[in-house]
Amino acid sequence: MRVVGIVLLVLGLLGVVVAFGARMSLKGEAHKYQVVRKNDADSLFGDSPYENMGSPQTYVVRDQSIVLPTKTDKGLPMVDYDKAGPAGSKYFQLKTGMFYVNYSLISSGVAAVIGGVLAFLVKRKPKPKPA
Repeated sequence: MRVVGIVLLVLGLLGVVVAFGARMSLKGEAHKYQVVRKNDADSLFGDSPYENMGSPQTYVVRDQSIVLPTKTDKGLPMVDYDKAGPAGSKYFQLKTGMFYVNYSLISSGVAAVIGGVLAFLVKRKPKPKPA
């Protein structure tokens, strides 16, 4: 049981380190974007050819080809929804990524605590005395 505890402790601590690294990486890659969709009807009247889809959010964009060269009137870069499709492999919201990172951080920490309890508080069986 002690060996299982040590293995669980080591894997849990490794998971905590990896989760902290992923957390810092996501925060470094995230920027505020406005997701837009092409709207030909508005461009006929001299308005912007794009319509906003919701409010600006903080996204992690993995594929820079979906970012349009123009910016919004507030100076935010725009993500083309028609090229990117729904959020997923090309871009995702920072708070979605942080949810999964925090969940893995908590579960790795719990595994490390359980492993530590098993490794250091569970006593070994005493060796039988030779007769």
